[in-house]
Amino acid sequence: MLLEQALRKHLEGCLAYHQANFQTFLANPVGVAEHGDYMETLEKELSKIAHYEDLLGALARQQEG
Repeated sequence: MLLEQALRKHLEGCLAYHQANFQTFLANPVGVAEHGDYMETLEKELSKIAHYEDLLGALARQQEG
């Protein structure tokens, strides 16, 4: 139980991190100078968001079963 809680919190933290990056970049893409390809950067962050959402969903399904 403790390990499952720790894993969930870890995944939720990673998800929040990438959501914040995505929203920040959308709001101010010029402020992130090292990213020359805006669409590629947004797609990478969105992919990470989807990844962590999928992992959280899989964890929830495992806890149900």
